Amino acid sequence: MRNSGFSFFNRNGSFTLLFIIITVGFIVYFNSFNCSFQYDDIPNIVENSDITNFSDFSKLSYWTHIYNRPLPTLITKINYYFSGLNTTPYHIINLIIHLLSSITAFFFITQIFKSKSLKNSNIEKYKTLFALFTSLIFLVHPLQTQSVTYIIQRIEALAGFLYLLSSLLYLKLRMNSIENGKFSIKIFILFLLTATCGILTKQTFASLPIAITSLEIFFVRDGKDKPNKKLIFSYITILISIFFILAFMGILPKEREYLSRVQYLFTQFYIVPKYIQLFFLPLSQNIDYDYTLVESLLNIKSILGIIFIFVSVLTGIKTYKRYPLISFGIWWFYISIFLRSSIFPIRDLIYEHRVYTPLFGLSVILVNLIFITYSKFRSENIKEISIILSVVVLLFGIGTIKRNFIWKTELSLWEDSYSKSPNKDRVAYNLGLSYYNKKEYEKAKKLYKKAIKLNPNYVNPYHNLATIFMNQKKWDDALFYFTKADQFSEKNINTLYNLGTVWFYKGNFERSEHYYSKVLSLDPKNIETLLNLAKVMKKQENLKEAENYLLKLLKLDNNNFEGVLMLGNILYLEKRYDEAEKYYSIAENINPNHISIYTNLANISFIKGEPKKAVEYYDKALMVDPNFVDALFNKANVLYMTGDKVKALEYYLKTLKVAPNHKAALKNSSVLKKELNN
Repeated sequence: MRNSGFSFFNRNGSFTLLFIIITVGFIVYFNSFNCSFQYDDIPNIVENSDITNFSDFSKLSYWTHIYNRPLPTLITKINYYFSGLNTTPYHIINLIIHLLSSITAFFFITQIFKSKSLKNSNIEKYKTLFALFTSLIFLVHPLQTQSVTYIIQRIEALAGFLYLLSSLLYLKLRMNSIENGKFSIKIFILFLLTATCGILTKQTFASLPIAITSLEIFFVRDGKDKPNKKLIFSYITILISIFFILAFMGILPKEREYLSRVQYLFTQFYIVPKYIQLFFLPLSQNIDYDYTLVESLLNIKSILGIIFIFVSVLTGIKTYKRYPLISFGIWWFYISIFLRSSIFPIRDLIYEHRVYTPLFGLSVILVNLIFITYSKFRSENIKEISIILSVVVLLFGIGTIKRNFIWKTELSLWEDSYSKSPNKDRVAYNLGLSYYNKKEYEKAKKLYKKAIKLNPNYVNPYHNLATIFMNQKKWDDALFYFTKADQFSEKNINTLYNLGTVWFYKGNFERSEHYYSKVLSLDPKNIETLLNLAKVMKKQENLKEAENYLLKLLKLDNNNFEGVLMLGNILYLEKRYDEAEKYYSIAENINPNHISIYTNLANISFIKGEPKKAVEYYDKALMVDPNFVDALFNKANVLYMTGDKVKALEYYLKTLKVAPNHKAALKNSSVLKKELNN
């Protein structure tokens, strides 16, 4: 390696450089370690009932279904197994993945500089410096926060790492094969393993063959210092053939009902330049940009975008020989973003995490531009160039630290987004949800209503508004908004369930039964609905039907305390005392601190002519709560009836000590005192 002017650029310099990369990464992302779960983290981790289930990973069918994204799913489940809902370990894992990507970027650039196409170029003597700062810019750029600080988007970072590593291994394999005349089985196996892991991570990995073809075009040279045109032609032919086969078989991602391929493509024509602008000038970053589909294909934004993309692609072609790294950076960007910004529609038009892998190409371009620009106006002084690049890294790093503070809480993230996208319904809803979670219900209401105003067909704000009113026991308002939600999403179980609950509290048990039955038709094993239907039947004095629902419930969950207790109560009302006693005993085993179990068992014992047993149950109730008035008074009554008048008077007086105005206790104690005096 040539001496580049820095003492650490020596034979062992790679260790020092890696230490710099790792240290900078921890400095820039340290303040992300206590950021909360955000947005899609909630359904995928916090509320994911399947998060502890590892059984799927033993099935080959699960691994072969790439839409499951099995590898990152496994990593996240292992993370949850050891960390639970402590976010710090998740963030550390995300940073480790990002550091691996950045280190791979360093070695990838180093490998690229071994290409004959760059030998003896003006920039070749700065290869270590070039690799270091490309890696650092990739590492600290604020756009990367959405793939690193946003926990669930480790999927994107992991895919990016494997994409870069696969490209590095392929390039190393081809260069070594040409240089040594020997095919390396070890590197080939590593390449296959890495590529397989990439496919198991995210579908966007499908563009890797195009990236590999570009490596052949740019950097792989034979003994005559020329690219292998036959191999390149073969790759291109295979890629085109695969595309048409997939299209013919209908395997390509399909159009959505509301989103055609052409409409999506023309929208992406003006979104792709936005990504590039955010790289060079990362201002007003946003988790949820307010971009809409183009209504007409001949609109000014799309036309300007097409011109920009055409000029940049043309630049990539024109600079191929003179500035191959700039040309490569341009092609890398478009190849790696191709599947997200072309004819394959995705529900959300723009997200920053989609630029994770493409940002490597932009980093290469930026570093090369700084070298070219500086060398034109100044002498090629490595220290001065290093200072300029260090300032760029510093500015980007500060931007990342500031962005991490915005990711700190759910509220801070969506307040920031709302300040930038105030007229986007989803942003208003999510900020409202943040306030709702903080129990600031009036603020939440205003934002939910704004979301509805922006999009009257948006179900979620109707449902959440109704939930607020239901919790406030404003049943009519709750009914209005739940009904609206049901109109837009007729088979939403939560909405139907809540409609059943609202009608129950309004006293309309027939309507309540109607909605609970709808829930049960969609989810026959819904335990809460079975329980509530039993309550409805009890209110309608249909005890037999209530019993049937409870028996169904207990088949699904025989330890459901409320279900067991309620069944005991139903049987008690039907005077089936032996059966009631059985279920009360089961309830006692589940929750021995529930007083009503003992009072009901005492009542049954008394009815069955077992007063001593009744007293024992009242004593159990009083062990749970020594001041429970009903147990004190009823125990006194049983003692009186069994002839223990002294003990009975003692418990009447204890009753009065707790409830001085208890009329029956006053009367009974007065009568008993006279009897004892006589």
